[in-house]
Amino acid sequence: MTELEAGDFFGEMSLIDDYPISATVNTAEDSVLFKISADDFKAVIRIDTDLSAKLWEALARCLSDRIRKTSDIVRNYYGLSKALCENEEFRALYTSWNFSDKENK
Repeated sequence: MTELEAGDFFGEMSLIDDYPISATVNTAEDSVLFKISADDFKAVIRIDTDLSAKLWEALARCLSDRIRKTSDIVRNYYGLSKALCENEEFRALYTSWNFSDKENK
């Protein structure tokens, strides 16, 4: 789960690749959202080259940031998985932790 801040956006991948939106969003407080259709987005980037450049840069930066965060998560899970597979003491300690009690508090 990712927490977004004011000015952040989501669903941008579908503007690029024409696949359905894969994002699910819940707001923690009342929010004002701006929705743009893929057709309107494509019209804007065809008409206004300055705005187009700014939009593509924002999308590229956002996607790059999300890829880096995802890479960090995968790297951490890989390390944990490797430790669980290769280190019997760590595996015993890890499996002895009671995560369900911590999550319910």
